[in-house]
Amino acid sequence: MARERMITRTVEFTEAEVMCVNVNTADVAIRHFIVTGTFENSDKLMKALKKTYETDELKLVNLQDSRVTEQLYGMTEEMFIQMATILPPRN
Repeated sequence: MARERMITRTVEFTEAEVMCVNVNTADVAIRHFIVTGTFENSDKLMKALKKTYETDELKLVNLQDSRVTEQLYGMTEEMFIQMATILPPRN
């Protein structure tokens, strides 16, 4: 049986534990968030987290911990062709 051809990609993402406040209930909790990519420092990480996850009700207050993780993703070529967006040729 022939091995099925795969498209693969290793993705780096940053996992963070952040102290959050619910402004309606004043509840404080440490929550787990994930953003793609890596960041030079904690300020840039917090800026990206706030942009993605902060709402009028949930405020991200303080970064408690973070770590960079790599994950290998893949799909068959057939699935890739069905789901991918066709781009203009590279010059």
